[in-house]
Amino acid sequence: MKKILLVTGAMGYIGFHTCKKFSKWKLNYEIIATDNRFLPSSVKWLAQHGIKFYQRDIFDIDDLVKESDVILHCSGQTAVPGIASQSTPEIDAEIWKNGPDATKNILNNCKKDAIFLFPSTHVCWESLPPDSPIVTEQTPLCPALAYSRGKAQSESDIINSGVNYIIFRLGSVYGYSKNIRISILPNLFSQKTSQNQNLSCFGGGKQIKPLICIEDVVRFLRLALENNLNNEIFNLVNEHLTVAQIA
Repeated sequence: MKKILLVTGAMGYIGFHTCKKFSKWKLNYEIIATDNRFLPSSVKWLAQHGIKFYQRDIFDIDDLVKESDVILHCSGQTAVPGIASQSTPEIDAEIWKNGPDATKNILNNCKKDAIFLFPSTHVCWESLPPDSPIVTEQTPLCPALAYSRGKAQSESDIINSGVNYIIFRLGSVYGYSKNIRISILPNLFSQKTSQNQNLSCFGGGKQIKPLICIEDVVRFLRLALENNLNNEIFNLVNEHLTVAQIA
């Protein structure tokens, strides 16, 4: 029998691309997609490829979670403050609601033998001193803003829940996809270049960015599932480039 793969945040960058690739590869999964947004062309594509889509709030999918063998939890708030001065208590509360609170609700409704796939972030080390050694999976997290603190909290809740998990901490995800996130630096630079706009590199563009291609994120998910990886954490990065090199 086919296993049921539930993808939350399926209208987003990683969620939709996973649905697309897993469908193309004809893997042994019945894919169920959910999101609180409804993007007509994306929903049409899912329907044409036999993928069920449910437009629902993340706190209204308990029935879908309970029947799923694998859960790829991509849902969350991505338009978040990049610096502390942009944060407000109201914004932080919304980030927390759509982050750790939503994750915990899903964990409470999982099958005992379900596999929980969670995309975390390299930003969990945003307050790491510049002279620190190379980051590994064992390097203690040091988040600062609500988004990264929420990811770190979700990681902790997942690990302590008893569910079978794979946590993958992503560098900045780049590359073309139907629902691409333009705000990510390489994607933004590509858009600006295509429109003959100038690229701004502050501080000489010396800042180092960890990068991972969207294609490789989805390839990793396939690799993890096909090799029955369980209860592991992976830092996923293709390369490290300065902002000037990306430009």
